[in-house]
This record gives sequence, structure tokens and C-alpha cells, in this order.
Amino acid sequence: MKIDSRMIVSGAAAFALAGAVLWGSAVVLTSPPADQGAVVEVSALDEKAWMVDVQDIHPIGQESLTAATH
Repeated sequence: MKIDSRMIVSGAAAFALAGAVLWGSAVVLTSPPADQGAVVEVSALDEKAWMVDVQDIHPIGQESLTAATH
């Protein structure tokens, strides 16, 4: 059996078409994500300053200290 370039292009096109159909059905059939209730509030201040609130998740132990944090 001789393989022509036409056969390769046809196979690639069929594969692409099948992938597009699969992707399209996945987009149509999946439900939108549930609302997780996360809210971010942004408000402007009259002052020209920045304030950052840093909270440690884990306490810093002696093994994690570096020269910069001493």
C-alpha cells in the first residue's frame, strides 16, 4: 500500500476535527464553576501612601534564618 501526502493530510484533518468536536462538547457540557464566595475589596485612600499587612503563616525557626533575616 502506497501512502500519499493526501492520505497524511486527510488523517491529520480527521484527527483535528475529532479533537475540535471533543473540545467543543466538553465546553458545552460542563457546568460553570460554583461560586466559592471569595470577595476582594479594594478601596482608595485619600493619603498618598501604601500600607501592607504581613501575616506569618509559619513561625520562623533557627534553621530557616539567613543572614538577611538576622
